[in-house]
Amino acid sequence: MKSLLMLLGATLAIALGSAEVRAQTAEAPEATEKTFVDAVKARAMPLRIASSGLSGAGAEFLVTQAAASQFVLIGEDHGFADTPRFAQGLQASLGDKRFDQLVLEIGYYAARRVEAAQCERKDGLARLNQAFPFFSPFVNFSEDGMLAASFAACDRAAPSLWGIDQEFLLSSQLHLDRLQQLTTSEPQRKQLAVFRGEADAAWNEMVSKHDPGSIMLVNWSAEDFARLRAIFDLGRDQEAVALIDAMAASSEIYRSQNTGAYASNRTRSLMMKSLFMRNYQAAQAKQPRPRALFKLGAYHAARGLTPTQQFDIGNLASELAESNGGRSFHVLVLMNGGEVNRHFPFSKDSNDERTAYDAKEELKTLGIEALLVVAPADDAVVIDLASLRADGPRMPAGNPINRLIYNYDAVVLVAKGRAASGY
Repeated sequence: MKSLLMLLGATLAIALGSAEVRAQTAEAPEATEKTFVDAVKARAMPLRIASSGLSGAGAEFLVTQAAASQFVLIGEDHGFADTPRFAQGLQASLGDKRFDQLVLEIGYYAARRVEAAQCERKDGLARLNQAFPFFSPFVNFSEDGMLAASFAACDRAAPSLWGIDQEFLLSSQLHLDRLQQLTTSEPQRKQLAVFRGEADAAWNEMVSKHDPGSIMLVNWSAEDFARLRAIFDLGRDQEAVALIDAMAASSEIYRSQNTGAYASNRTRSLMMKSLFMRNYQAAQAKQPRPRALFKLGAYHAARGLTPTQQFDIGNLASELAESNGGRSFHVLVLMNGGEVNRHFPFSKDSNDERTAYDAKEELKTLGIEALLVVAPADDAVVIDLASLRADGPRMPAGNPINRLIYNYDAVVLVAKGRAASGY
């Protein structure tokens, strides 16, 4: 009985002690936050960004990590000039450890057109954007175009630009143009002209009504794509048929986003991983373990489970590198303020080409407010998240920044972002 009472007493003491700890934690979350911020400050290194190279104490850290990695994944919030500028600067600073391939959040076939245009003539991408405005996201910005141009190797058998996303919402005219190039007869050209007329009319309606829902890629039905496919010979015209299939798959991803977001994101994630591996395996013919630099949206470039509940392309890159006996390095590039380009052809006001950026509001799902306290007055800083992940403190439970520490190895925080510029 005495032993039982002692056991009950010890159990009660442990329970009361745990309750006291919980109460102290609940009453003083600020202490945990201050400790976390202090740890972030201790890991922040100054960085200067230029397309010709990186400098400052943070540059050595980034270059060392990137040089030792098979893949470097740069995650971003889209619409800034600074992120492609950072990517170019990192690539320039790597010297003989430069990456051979650039992986972009654009369509597989759009990437082929981009590289071909750049290799045909110096102003090829600018001319492509003028002929087909907004045919693909990001490469419609001149800064992203310069990044892409710096990678173009002009080897048709082994492209250096890897598009791994669905074909973009506004890409119909670009792809119909390519299908025209692949035709072999006048009847084919006349049939394709009907589709091009529909696409042009839908574009004009989208612009006049400011309604992206008018665009043809999301309004063509399975029967429409079947009619388009029937113009070609399934056995002989393999590129044309594959391109039409890619357009149809992209159309379904866009449509299903309104009825089943998880399923749509899942399909898109699988497409990204499949297209990446298609490019990767082709590149292995020249290099057993191809090295690549990625520039993707912040969710896609992350290691682990994303906020959309996907193990996305960033996680595949991490696992693939480790399975090869190597590693990946994941860098999140964020702006503390400045201006961002949010313009599309369906925008009601072109002023959104340069709109003020509120980092706290835009990035609240990432919980990065505690990182913004170390934002510099100018230039940038690098925060080493890997060392924080290994032995540093955490924010109170439930703060999404605790997951971010595992998603990314470093954060580059730019003092004042510059809006990306169009062609």
